[in-house]
Amino acid sequence: WKDRIHVFSALFFSRLADGGYQQVRTWTKRLRKEVSAGIFSRDILFVPTHDQTTGHWWLAIVVNPRAAVADGSFSASARPAVLFLDSLSPVVPEEALDDDIVAQAAAAAETRDRK
Repeated sequence: WKDRIHVFSALFFSRLADGGYQQVRTWTKRLRKEVSAGIFSRDILFVPTHDQTTGHWWLAIVVNPRAAVADGSFSASARPAVLFLDSLSPVVPEEALDDDIVAQAAAAAETRDRK
């Protein structure tokens, strides 16, 4: 599973927001040494974020990030998607989940398993 996901530090987004790309450009250097595609070689990216002013936490989950830099011809199972989990939001009932996004995540995992 380590070669399928990447979890950023909770400081990543704060540094990115405060200083732009230059502040975080080396944060995935080790991953780029392993695989030239870096974070785009992963199926899922987790980006936790903490607002120090309000104490608010949220989590961005990027599914199929490599498709975001592809040639733009996405198949139904290869579209990129971003999910947000908010610590202040009420629990989302299961029937409110987007079936397409759930199916995309499952398809990406299945495709990756076959390789």
